[in-house]
Formats: sequence, structure tokens, C-alpha cells
Amino acid sequence: LDAEPGCPWANGLLGRTDMGEALRAAEAREGMGDLGTEEAKRILDRVRSGRTWVGGDERPGVEKDLAAVKADLDRRSDPWWKEATAVLRVVENHPAFHPRFTPVLHEAVPPYLVIAQLQQDERAHATVNVLSNHRKFFHCLTKEFLELMGEAELPTPTLGEMGNPVLKAFVFKDRNAFDRWHWDQRWPKDALQGVRAYYAWGSSQFMMMYDTGAPTATQDEDTCTAFHEATHQLVHYYRRYYLTLEDRKADPKAPEVELLDGRLHGETHWFQEGFAEFFGAADRISSQTGEWALLRPYRSRLAEWGDPLLRKTPQWTLEEVLKMPNKMVMAVLAEQKMPGKKEVMNSLFYAQAWSLNHLLYFGKEGKYHDRYLRYVNEEMRCRGSFERFLECMEVGPDEAARAAFLEELGDDWVGHQKSLLRKSSEGR
Repeated sequence: LDAEPGCPWANGLLGRTDMGEALRAAEAREGMGDLGTEEAKRILDRVRSGRTWVGGDERPGVEKDLAAVKADLDRRSDPWWKEATAVLRVVENHPAFHPRFTPVLHEAVPPYLVIAQLQQDERAHATVNVLSNHRKFFHCLTKEFLELMGEAELPTPTLGEMGNPVLKAFVFKDRNAFDRWHWDQRWPKDALQGVRAYYAWGSSQFMMMYDTGAPTATQDEDTCTAFHEATHQLVHYYRRYYLTLEDRKADPKAPEVELLDGRLHGETHWFQEGFAEFFGAADRISSQTGEWALLRPYRSRLAEWGDPLLRKTPQWTLEEVLKMPNKMVMAVLAEQKMPGKKEVMNSLFYAQAWSLNHLLYFGKEGKYHDRYLRYVNEEMRCRGSFERFLECMEVGPDEAARAAFLEELGDDWVGHQKSLLRKSSEGR
């Protein structure tokens, strides 16, 4: 026994419910024709064939389809998602990626759009798992980052308040693909030797990385590097928001700060790199759930600096670290300190800058904690400098007072490093 699709009396006798209004409303929504999901196809088929009366056993499935389509269309009508979709279309069709580095899959983790190159063998290593691992990675970092911004008494805006920025990450399927893409873009063959990931601050604002699988080590160097680079990306975007607020204090009609505004670079290399290293020190809690504990003692950096009092080779002084403006000046000074081995000194700077940030946040039972957060606030508003650091540390202009403070901080810095080194050697 059946009934004509549009016959209310007969369909009612058969115990069917008319869901035509809900189905037609879904069909009429903007973007429905482009959705292309299985749920959308089933709804369109029902409406076009007139099968809008639904039996009791069918109803849960139809309601589920309607809910899924509504969620998809709501997301696509969201301003952030529209921006993300535009980015995705550019990647899928740009000659830098298409066809050699496509197809791709993606996952939205607002403010992040994670795009992953399709894996070669989906049975051995599914791309959806790559996306899932990176989704958890970015979620973990963003949560910790915003918590610290809140501690520093900085606003934690909604995406809409920030202008719906799309923070972009592209995950190549492996190291070979990562290298080949950069060679295609005429990067020098050895430019990315040893580089696991980087953030393209001054060009595309993409985080570029490659998949290394699920790490098994408690503190995996590849993952730590990725956290470091992603922190640069978060700092860049949130600095832009905070700097826009500062500009609008002077001029309420001031435009949104451009991503390439030179002020966003900052003027203190120890904070730029040490803060990124601070978040980069990540311990794996569970590879299954994708949980990470951030702001941990960074064991490789601890070992790199070692015991400052026993070190036989050159190291950076506290004042050199605090006054370092950028990597160009650092490279010149590194060559002077260790001729022919400036890379060693450059890397050591990161270790010492990490240790300093860790001391200021965690060390000496909170001695510097609140004053450090005050300085983080200044840095994120693009007002960081050696002088501003001393102000936040409540040190006046008197030269003797400054010298005494720097000596005290230097002693605490060395003591903190030695304490962490000892605990690390004891397995704590």
C-alpha cells in the first residue's frame, strides 16, 4: 500500500508526517546547491521528487540530515567561514600548489584553517588523522596562549571583534613534498635544512609544515618546533588587534593595522624568540587524545646552555640578551663571539632567551611573575624595549639601581637554570 506523494489524507492514513515545510526551507537556503554533502543530496532529492511525507521509521534520518545541513549552511554563512573558504579555493587552484601538491583536505579550527596534502597511502596513514592531530595541536596552543593573554590583562576578543582573521596552516604529506614545494618556489636547496616548520610573517602569513606522524617521545623536537612557529603566528595576529586598539585610542576612525605593519615585529629579540620557545616546550600527555602540556622545562635547551658557571665556551650576557634588537644584529655579534661558529651562538641565544622567560614566569617562587605579565602586556601592544622592561620591573633611571637589579636578575637567571638542569638530570 502506498500513496501519492502529495496526498495528505492517504499519507496520514499511512502514519506519515508532512515535513515539506522544513525540507523546502532547507532547499531554499543560499548555498544549498553548492553544499554537495550526502545529507544535502538526500534532502534535494526528496523535495524535487515530492517525497516530503515521511514515515515514522524514516523521520529520525531525515531530521538528522536537516540538522547536518543546517550546521553546514550556518557555518558557511559565517563571515569567518566565508574567508576560510576563499583561502581554500586559492590554495586548490594556485599554480604553486596545483596540481603537484593537491588534492587537499581541510579542517576548520577557528581561527585556524588547517589544510593537509592528501597522503599517498590512505590505508597506512589517513589524511583525516593528520588533520585531527593538527586540529588538537592548534586547539591546545590557542587555549594556552589566550589564557596567558588573560593573565596579562589583555582582552581575548571574539573572531568577529578581530575582523574574522583566518590563520592558515598547510601540512605537506612528508619532508620530500615540503622540500620540493620550496625548491619549486626557487628557494635555495639548503635554505630549510633542519627546518621542521616556519611561519611566513612577511608574505603569505601561512604556517608551513609537514607531517611527521604521531610522536612517541614525551618531548618531541619536531613538535616543539611546530609549537614555536605557531606561537609566532598567534603573536602576529593578536598584536595586530591590540595595536589597532591602541591606534584607535588616538583616532577612533583609525583603520585596522595591516599585517605587514613594521611595528608588529617588536624590538626585543629575547622576547620574540624566547616567548615562542616558552610555548614550544611541550610535553606529550597522550598521543591518542592529542593532549600536550605546554610551558614545560625545555630539556634540549637546558642541555644546550648547561651550567653557566662551568661553561668553557662563549655565552651571552644578560644585558646582551635583553638589548638584542633582531636576528641580524645577533648574527654579527655571534660571529664576533665565536668566529666561524655563529650558528652555535645563534642557537644558544634561543636557549638563554627561553630560560629567561621561564624564570620570569615561574622562577623564584613568583618573584618576577606579575611584573613579567605586565611586560607581556606591553610587548603585545608593540611597546616592548629594554627601557620598558626595566619600567615594568619597577627599576628607575638611577644607574646604580639598574646595575644592582641586572646583577640580581642575572644571579637568579643562572640559579634558575642550574636548578632546572639538576631536576632534569634527576628525571623530574
